[in-house]
Amino acid sequence: MSIVVDKSGPFTHGPNSVKQTMYTVLAALAPATLYNLWLFGLPAIFLFVVTMGACLVCEAICVRVAGGDSDRALGDGSVMITGWLLALSLPPWAPWWVAVVASVFAVCLAKHAFGGLGQNVFNPAMVGRVVVLVSFPVPMTAFVAPKPLFTTGSPSLAEAMTLTFGRGTSLDGISAASQLGFIKTELARGIPVNQ
Repeated sequence: MSIVVDKSGPFTHGPNSVKQTMYTVLAALAPATLYNLWLFGLPAIFLFVVTMGACLVCEAICVRVAGGDSDRALGDGSVMITGWLLALSLPPWAPWWVAVVASVFAVCLAKHAFGGLGQNVFNPAMVGRVVVLVSFPVPMTAFVAPKPLFTTGSPSLAEAMTLTFGRGTSLDGISAASQLGFIKTELARGIPVNQ
């Protein structure tokens, strides 16, 4: 008597390829995404584009480093689902760098460190979200009231660019000698200091 053991899955096969399945998921996400982008306006659109772009770039780099075919990897749609879900899970007016950091961790760590498509232990998009939530709690917990596109109160193009790309940090201190240190140094050099 011989025992047949299947050593790998999947055990059922269907007519759909990975690419068809991924693009079906993207089509299913489209209505909710369009509503979200309309509801939160241009900053959400910019964040969506940055997140998708960062995920695609990270995927291409990781696949190239691993010696794979980046055209096939980018074309199967799996990284687009990661970027799409990540963009929808981030606060709609988060700064661009939050999206980039989340994308790098999602694609490079959560997806490719575990072997790529289908090998990840956790959902890559949610790993990226958790990393930025723990690392940057202030921008990740700053939510805004909906301000739909083309309505009063919706940010203009310039305001949206500033919200997404132009957030600088204000100085909370100066790395220089204090006045007493300055006076001590000048007196030690023999230079008189006016009162």
